[in-house]
Amino acid sequence: MSATSVMTTPAPVVDQAAREKAISYVTTLMSRYEAELEVQPTTDAGLAHIAIVLTQLEDWRGRLARLRSAA
Repeated sequence: MSATSVMTTPAPVVDQAAREKAISYVTTLMSRYEAELEVQPTTDAGLAHIAIVLTQLEDWRGRLARLRSAA
């Protein structure tokens, strides 16, 4: 092997069934986070929790978008 060659690893292959299972899982988590938002009190602690949940939802939306675009 020459000094200029680069070793690479192939990207993992995810089958359609695994992708659909992951999408279902992420969608379920998002539903749970959204349900949490509906029952939070409007105290300072409740509002802080809402901010955390909204951040988590944004993260899961991004993951869901990547899963769907990989199809």
